[in-house]
Amino acid sequence: MTAERIELQSLGLFRVRKTDRFIELTLSLSCESGRYDYSKLYFTRGVFDRYSEDRVLCFKMRQASAPETIRLAVPPDALKSGWMRLRLEAFPGTSGRCTVLAARLVPEDGNALSGLAYLFAIKEWVRRQVAQSESLGRAVAPHPPESLSLELTAGCNFQCSHCSSHGDEQEHRMNNRRLSFTREMLDKLAHEVFPYLTLVNLVGRGEPTMVTTDLWNRLFELCETYRVLLTCVTNGSFVKHRFDLEKLRQLDTLTFSIDGMTSEVFAANRGGPIWAASWTTGPLPVAAQGPLAVAAPAPGPVVDPQTQQHRAVP
Repeated sequence: MTAERIELQSLGLFRVRKTDRFIELTLSLSCESGRYDYSKLYFTRGVFDRYSEDRVLCFKMRQASAPETIRLAVPPDALKSGWMRLRLEAFPGTSGRCTVLAARLVPEDGNALSGLAYLFAIKEWVRRQVAQSESLGRAVAPHPPESLSLELTAGCNFQCSHCSSHGDEQEHRMNNRRLSFTREMLDKLAHEVFPYLTLVNLVGRGEPTMVTTDLWNRLFELCETYRVLLTCVTNGSFVKHRFDLEKLRQLDTLTFSIDGMTSEVFAANRGGPIWAASWTTGPLPVAAQGPLAVAAPAPGPVVDPQTQQHRAVP
């Protein structure tokens, strides 16, 4: 069964037995553009129930043009009803091809995919709670967050004239002397919060990639363990040394900040760095050949006039 673009695929009617705990899908996805965000699996509570946006499981495949198996926890409502229909939207908002190789219900069997299914279920529950809190306008949320903005370091290698944290010489020296995250702090935070998170956003007063190699690698290890995606806002100076192909596969977005459309303006605003040196992006173009989530940067900088940011990886 193959679908192109954003067509919905009916996976059929399933008898939900009391021992069934997971929906197991084996899919093969491909998209020429390299733009893939996530997939949606709609389910019903019984034979005659209608599909609804309120009854959907979101997930993200990791392989391109190769079979991949994923498990999702059977929703409690479907388990109670004894029957459910499934419908797949492989590319919401984007386009591509999806071949469904298998779709079945399976019991708990100790498979590693089952452990990930429980983790995905926790994240799905958090996302729903966040949507509810936002709709109700709650001032205090009674649930964990779905995303976290993290400042690994306040230090930076640039002194951009417009920057409130490093534009002034005294502020620059003071922030570069501040303590960065330690491995112990990161481990404690990750084990407590990362199971609930969908996304970690690396931002702050400093350049996120200007931390020790040990801390940087540990962050990606923890994000891989807990299936957390990363976004990073960077000045681009350490990209070649910090992002290999494996790390690029864990990125949702890599945003480059630029401060001038010519090398002269760029150097003046950045306090001296050379345009070409700051935009040596290393493995980014090659990465488009493998993972679904990474596409090659467009030739030349594309600038948002409002944010003055260049999104190199869609």
